[in-house]
Amino acid sequence: MKASHKITILLTTALLLSSCKPEIVEVKPDEPTNPQKHETITLGGGCYWCVEAVFQQLDGVISATSGFMGGHIP
Repeated sequence: MKASHKITILLTTALLLSSCKPEIVEVKPDEPTNPQKHETITLGGGCYWCVEAVFQQLDGVISATSGFMGGHIP
């Protein structure tokens, strides 16, 4: 393969990969209409640390805690 072909492939690949860079967008959360009103939900899940991590990312979730049903939270 000629050097010019290698350079063309390299530059094309670099151009394609640079267009895949994600754009960082800052999103501000909406203010709750009544910040004093909170509700509690108890859910069951397999690997509860993984479930906790998912719920911590949801809008409106204030706290997510893993543990056993009927257990104690330290």
